[in-house]
Amino acid sequence: MSSSLALAPDRRAATATRPIDIAVSCIKNGKIGRGTIQTRLPEFAAGKTWFEAGPLRQHAPAAVADCQEIVARCAPWLVCFIGPELWTKTKDNEDLTEYSDSRQMPDGGLAVRILGQAYFGRDTIFVSISKHSHPGVLSTLHHEIWHALEKFLTPGALAAVDSLAAGGRARPSEYLSSLSERRARLYQNLAASWDEGAMIRLADADLAMRAMWHVYSGGLAKDVIAARARAASPPNRGIFRRLFGF
Repeated sequence: MSSSLALAPDRRAATATRPIDIAVSCIKNGKIGRGTIQTRLPEFAAGKTWFEAGPLRQHAPAAVADCQEIVARCAPWLVCFIGPELWTKTKDNEDLTEYSDSRQMPDGGLAVRILGQAYFGRDTIFVSISKHSHPGVLSTLHHEIWHALEKFLTPGALAAVDSLAAGGRARPSEYLSSLSERRARLYQNLAASWDEGAMIRLADADLAMRAMWHVYSGGLAKDVIAARARAASPPNRGIFRRLFGF
């Protein structure tokens, strides 16, 4: 597995706007590798989520490298797949309002093009890179990381975030209006501002802001890793499994 995604300099301009082969980057255990869709996507995603060829922009290598840093800081146990066009099959009677493109599948179902996806319980996320600006790729990654990590927040911290997210602008679908999506969008927008250098004074911040900064800064990741290490010790194994599910 290659440790670098970097494209040869003479290929970057040539591939900036034309379709590329279906190469998928995989961030795992702090390292970046490349491979085809057939060898990189996990079996549980087969037939449900997949990458297709799409335009590769010049920022792609830098964006993937930044994604590596964010995953390593915020949730180093996650496996993150980054590729061109990201598609997923929809559920029956799903509201398609929020999707920009959809198409009929041979089996009669519908597939939609999406920006990112988190597989709950699998510690796996997918991010599309084709139609994003560099900041857009990172914003989507923040959104999916929040989905993967919010289960580790205390009930009080999550309720505080809900109190902020619930007051947002009305959305056109039940899916977009759900608290789960509102929380993720709130966090991704704050994380994007922190990426750009915005500062937070923790001494003046309320519980919701401190909780979201705890995710962004990697503090929550350190807490989870420490809890898992304690859970692995024989005397605590059963207690932590009942409390935290791992």
